[in-house]
Amino acid sequence: MPLGLTDAQKNYAGPVVWLAIITDPITVPPNPQTVRYYGEDLVVVASKTYEPYLRIDAGPELDRSMKAKSAEVTLLNADLAVGGLMYAEDWEGHLCQLLEYLMGLGVAVERFRGRLGDAQQTDEGVKFRVTSEPDAGQIDAQQRIYSADCTLRFARDQCGYDGAASTVTEELAERTADVHTATTIGDTTLAMTVDVHKNRYVVITAGTGKGQKRRVFSNDATTIEVINRFSTTPDGTSKFKVFTFSAGAPKFLFTSASSVHQATADVHTARTIGYTGLALPTNAHAADTVAIVSGTGAGNARKIGSNTATTITLDAGEEDFDPAPDATSVFRVLFRACPRDFGQSCEMRARAHRFNGFPTLTPDFRATLAPTSDEYVPQYDYETGQWY
Repeated sequence: MPLGLTDAQKNYAGPVVWLAIITDPITVPPNPQTVRYYGEDLVVVASKTYEPYLRIDAGPELDRSMKAKSAEVTLLNADLAVGGLMYAEDWEGHLCQLLEYLMGLGVAVERFRGRLGDAQQTDEGVKFRVTSEPDAGQIDAQQRIYSADCTLRFARDQCGYDGAASTVTEELAERTADVHTATTIGDTTLAMTVDVHKNRYVVITAGTGKGQKRRVFSNDATTIEVINRFSTTPDGTSKFKVFTFSAGAPKFLFTSASSVHQATADVHTARTIGYTGLALPTNAHAADTVAIVSGTGAGNARKIGSNTATTITLDAGEEDFDPAPDATSVFRVLFRACPRDFGQSCEMRARAHRFNGFPTLTPDFRATLAPTSDEYVPQYDYETGQWY
């Protein structure tokens, strides 16, 4: 059973109804995320109605460490209205939370969380295997072709960024945390709408843990819970903001007291751009990409060679800004390669328009088909997306 249960919940022996919360991982703004609530019986829990279209076929099974690793469920075609939704391809990859509703206590306890896969279409509906993922931080790695943080979209130079469509919206102004754990951050003076920030991104902009960006799992009135725990736990010095990113999240630019996602240039030449209010670590952005997003030079994107506390200098192999920026130019720094936090996911589970995961097999093929003489073996360039 999960940790943190009361004695009454741990020792409960009364009737139980299984529930499932199924979430579509792909949300197209401004449409809300699709969340469906199903149960073994028709019940209402915490004002949510669970429709009686769920059957638990097996599990959750436990691994050697006694952690749940998989389960089998069927989503039933109980009537024509729901039957129209029950097509396997519409459900593959959805996040599924399985809960036990302890009827005698009136509480629901989450027992397992995973992804729907291995679909089998039947006359009754669709049967799925719910599989636990090894790292919650990579929960949407397959979706990262379109995601804010990291994609291996080999047709583009900048790790999936689409400069023309890239937008950053600040959803919550900077606050100082007085709620802080490895998986939560918050401010007790806030009065947020429950789950208004779900699937947005919280960024620690100053203090302990600054620069960390995490996807929001849920929020209540005062506290934000993140999907992947913070690598450095925030504390009372930490400040945070909440953003919505589309078509590419920028790296954050540090100031002496906070962080900004973009800045207006007051340092500008054909090969440099900067802002005297910044306080960047020396060469923290070397090999990243600086992009001018508005003002003179908008649309220019160049590889960074070095940076001082206030000024970014282009890589020696890059052309000059054309035209050169001026005091109207607004710039951001983008990840040219995948952020380190997601690098392992990108390398091991990459999907791309052209190859759809095949590049992940390339090292294995090279090892298996290693030449015994001077035989030519094609190589793949991850930066350009070309074989040579």
